[in-house]
Formats: sequence, C-alpha cells, structure tokens
Amino acid sequence: LTFINGPNGTAQYTLTGGLNASTVDWIYTSFYLTPGDVKVLKYTDGLAFNISTTYVTIMASFARDMSANQIAPIYATFPLEAWSYKPDITPPKMVAFGLDLQNRNLLLTFNEPVRISPVLYPGITVQSAKNATPSAVNRVTLSGGSTLYVEITKTILFVSLNQVDMRLIRIMPTYLGSVPYNLFYPQYLYISILNNTVLDIAGNGVTTVPVSSGIALTSFAPDLYPAQVLYFNVDLNLGTLTLFYDDVVKNDTLHPQRLTVLNISSSSGSTMYTLTGGSTPSPPDYVTLLVFSAADLNEIKRLHAQLFTNVNNTFILLTNGFISDIEQRPVFPITVPMQATGFVPDTNLPSLVSFTLDMNLGLLLLTFNETVKTNTMNVTQITIQSDGNRTLVPVYSMTNITTLVNITSGNSTNSTITVNVTSTVVTTTYVYDPSILSYTLTGGFHVTNIDSIYVTLNITKFDLDQLKLLYGLAISQSTTFLTF
Repeated sequence: LTFINGPNGTAQYTLTGGLNASTVDWIYTSFYLTPGDVKVLKYTDGLAFNISTTYVTIMASFARDMSANQIAPIYATFPLEAWSYKPDITPPKMVAFGLDLQNRNLLLTFNEPVRISPVLYPGITVQSAKNATPSAVNRVTLSGGSTLYVEITKTILFVSLNQVDMRLIRIMPTYLGSVPYNLFYPQYLYISILNNTVLDIAGNGVTTVPVSSGIALTSFAPDLYPAQVLYFNVDLNLGTLTLFYDDVVKNDTLHPQRLTVLNISSSSGSTMYTLTGGSTPSPPDYVTLLVFSAADLNEIKRLHAQLFTNVNNTFILLTNGFISDIEQRPVFPITVPMQATGFVPDTNLPSLVSFTLDMNLGLLLLTFNETVKTNTMNVTQITIQSDGNRTLVPVYSMTNITTLVNITSGNSTNSTITVNVTSTVVTTTYVYDPSILSYTLTGGFHVTNIDSIYVTLNITKFDLDQLKLLYGLAISQSTTFLTF
C-alpha cells in the first residue's frame, strides 16, 4: 500500500509494515501504522496533510479474498481518495536537547516531525538547574536566532544562537543545589519550553516543559579553540581601542602591556610603541574596550606624525597572554600586524592645566592635558597678569560740538540771524581694568624641542626685567596668572 497526494502525485510513500487490527475476515480491514511510517507521512511535504492530499494505491499482492484471489490493484493514475480523514491533534514533545559551544547552537529533539517556522525563541529558556524558579538560579531566555533541520525526519531542530544569547549562556554559572559551577560542568544545564514555541506539522503546539522541571542536557560539544581577535577600531577623541573577538573573553584578565601599536604592516622598520598600562570597563563579552592610560595616549600622540593618523598607519600586535577567553585560555596572539577597520582622529583642543614661573631662572613651565607640538607655540601670545579676573571696564569721553544755525524771523522784514548751538557727545570705549597689571611676552625660546605635555620656555632677559619692574605683578603665586 502506497500513500500518494493525488493522481500521478509527486509525493508518495510506500508503507514498510504495520500491525493488523481486525479480528475477523470481512469487507473491512484495519491495521496500525508503524511509528516510523507515521513519522515519514508527517514530514513528507504535501502528503496526507488533509483529505484532499490523501490517496492510496495498492498492489495485487496487498490482500486476497476468501477464494484466495488477489485484490484488484489500484494504480497511481487513478488512486483511491480517502472518504474519511482524522487530523493529528496530539501535541509534540521535546525529549532532549544538546549544546554546541563551538558552533553556537542548540539541538532540540522532538518525538515527531515539527515545523521549522515559526519558532518563538522567547519561549525557550536555558537554565542552571532543573528547577529554575528560585531567584538564585540563573537562566537565559532566548531573544532570537535562526533554525534549520538537522535531518530529513524533521524531528531535530538546529537553533543557531545570536551573539547576545550565546554570551549570556557562556558566562552563566550553573548550580547543583547551592554550589556554583561554570560551563566546564555542562551536565548541570537544563532547558524549558513554552506551549506553541514550536509547532508540529499539523500545527499543534509543543507540550510545555515548565521552568520548574527542565529537561537535562543530553549532548554537549565543547569549545575546542581559544578566542581570536577579528578586528579592532581606534578612537583618539575618547582615547580608546576596541577589540572584537569570535568568542567571549574575560576582560578582567586584560594585560595591556602585551599590546604593541605600529604604523605599517611589517614590524621591520616601523614606528612602534608597546603600552605600559590601560584599563577596561567591559564585562565578559565579545568586545574589549581598552582605555589608554594618560601616559600611553600622550606618547601615541607624540608619535602622531608617523603613527595613528588614519586607518592606513594604525596596526597592532598581541603577544601571548594579552587576555583570556571564557575557558581561561589565552586568546591567539597577533604575530602579523593587524590593520584597524575604523579610526576616529583626535579633534579635541588641548588645554593648559597648570604652569610654573621661576623668576630666578627665568623659566616658564607649561603643563597641558595632552601632548602638544612644541614648534607650533607662539610665545608672544602669552600674557602674565596680576589677577585672574582681568575684565574690560568702560571709559567715557565727552566732546562739545558747536553748530551755526540760521534763524529767519516771521515778520514782514524776513530778517535772518545766526546763532551758535553747542551739543555734547559722550563716547564709551572699553579697556582692560588698569588696576590689574599685565605684561605680554615679546619673545623666548624652548629649553627642549620634544613634543610633550610639558613645555619649558626660557624667558628673555628683557621680558624678565619688565616683569620685575611692574611691582605687584608676579611677586607671589596669588599675583601670577597666565592667558593666551
């Protein structure tokens, strides 16, 4: 006996066996289909899905009458349509699940064929104990993913996890009672599923597996390889270098001193600098946000003419032990310089943080918040003043203006007289408050020509003498202020 989806149908399946359910010989016969044949009928697209897709053909050897005559065959050209059809109303059950860390997927096994779509991912929860109702038990409810069939039977779904969910599972401690474990003990992982998260071929929703009674992990594929850096970006405005990995890393194992920046794709003949420090606020993740130390950022900016001006001269090297993945294995080192994929240049304006004036040596030491180019400094724009609030004050001047005005009388003589009319014009100008002493340097030179956050200027003897002549200016810390 063969099921077929219509005359000369393209979908058909011949039974492999069955169990006779009839107790007497008669014009009716019935038999139980084997579980294997039922599964095939369910997963074969377009076959026996409803009455209009359910036909049979039979061979002459299918049965004999009471006189031992073979039954008349029914061929595919004119198959026999079912006169009665009872659809499947039995919900499917999830019977097992597996976790593959290497390929970032779950394997969900059901007792009958199920649909690949739709899958309601938030109905699936991976949990750290069989009973995940206590608040101490960790659990990850899926936020999304994609699904494929593992095999033709459609009983196993391959759920590819998104990066967000995979990260949460990778860092989720598991529990046995009150004792914490991590994913080195995957036997303590369980899964629960809500009704209608997955549907069988007939549209019946999967039977709920409550969070209070999860299904234990039945298969596990470990992550066999250390994490590796996929790419990185640099933002000199923020002073950060962001690395992206193919697996979760433990950012509390970061050793910035094992990262070297360089300006070309070959370490030979390049401008290089190895970090001396740094930090990260990142939790365990696929990303490390490395914040440069102030010293390293300033040194990188000092080398700015040759290094880190755009993606074309921004490369890194990593030595072993730079950071470890979630399995405590060092990430793969980078032995061939890797180029940045994104770069934000430094557009922040440097600012003066503090200064020191030595009237004995005639030295002015300036401290900036970042490295400055010494040879761009114009000393003649520096003014020393006796107060920090050097404001503009108004100065008024009055000018008398005399105008000759002719006045004609209104009598018959029409005589005209000339008179002088005087008016006063008040002019306002603004000047710096004269009570605040100030002096603008006329020259000077750098003690060193090294680009740095520190700039030391040697004041000319003329300027130093002028400062000393202005008594009340630069005679103490409280009378020494600087503007430019």
